[in-house]
Order: sequence, then structure tokens, then C-alpha cells
Amino acid sequence: SKMVRDNPKPYFITDGADYFDKLKAEKMTQFVQGVFQMNKLYDIANNKVFRDSAVYGLGACQFEYNKHSKQIDADWVFIDELKIDQYDAAKGQPRSIHRCRMIQKELLLQKYPDKVDEIEQLTQQHPNLFKSQDTVVDYVVFTESWHLKNGDIMGRHCVSVMNKILVNEEYDADWFPIAFFQYYQKPVGIYGRSIT
Repeated sequence: SKMVRDNPKPYFITDGADYFDKLKAEKMTQFVQGVFQMNKLYDIANNKVFRDSAVYGLGACQFEYNKHSKQIDADWVFIDELKIDQYDAAKGQPRSIHRCRMIQKELLLQKYPDKVDEIEQLTQQHPNLFKSQDTVVDYVVFTESWHLKNGDIMGRHCVSVMNKILVNEEYDADWFPIAFFQYYQKPVGIYGRSIT
């Protein structure tokens, strides 16, 4: 409780600016704090990401721009969902990351409304893989992958369900949309060392 008592906040501060620039910086600070509050970021960071780092050695949170709601979403990433090559991440800076998880079909349809036909067709073709006797909810194996750009060579962002690619686009950033927190750093690799 002592380690996660403080919730750090970003502030936009001007240097020698006029009144209107100072007002703009103040509004930007309020906007970012509003986004944090809307996404319950401190709850995710303190109760999930920090806990995972203490137990497993690494905690993570994914940030994504939602094109439909036009808002930034924050999503807790369970450590077992991440697939990172150990040699690629030997120095703690991998070039490729894959996030593979189970997601409710209705949430996937909401996330990609323009791909409804492909998702419905795929889930009807493979009914045995998506149905379980333990639940009545339709779950889908959902994989999202990123490869960073290298100089002028663009990176790649792909989203797939089974063998069907929903998104295959260029990725022009040299960073991942996932923030990591290691409790203790290990000499090699991106996975940290836990308390235990």
C-alpha cells in the first residue's frame, strides 16, 4: 500500500509563454487527467500491472486509440498473453511482440464492425474450437502483433483470428503500444524478476 500510494500525474508547463499558451497547457493537463480517470488507469496500474510485476516479474498495460468512440482505451495485459522471442528480447528491447488472448466474440465484433462477415464466417466454420461446455459465451482466439519500423522500412501491425487476418497495416512507430513494468530487472531479457 505504501508503494502505490502516490498516483503520478503528467503536467504540461510552459516556459516564458503568454497567457493563452499557459491556459492551453492547463487545459491539456486537465484533458490527460480526464483520460486517466475515464480509463481507470490508476486502478489498472496499481491493482493489476503492479501486482503482476510483483508476482510474475512483469506487468503490462496496452493503450489503443478506439476509432469508433474516438477515445484512448487502456487495457490490462495479463503476462501469459504476451509472446516475445527470448533472443529478440535478450537486451530488453524486442523488435516484435505478439499478444494472444481469448476474447468474447461480441466484443470482437464491436471492435471491428467492418469485419463482421469474416468473423461470423470463421466462427461458424470452426465451431468445436470456439465452444466449451464450461461456458455459454462464444470466445475467440485473438492475436495482435507488432513489428517495429527500421529506419525508412515500415513496421507491421497485424490482427488475426485463427488463420484469418482482420488487419494488416503498416506500423510507423518505433515503440509498442504496451507499457511494461518490471519489479526487478533481470540481467537478460524483458521479463523481470518477481518478489517471490
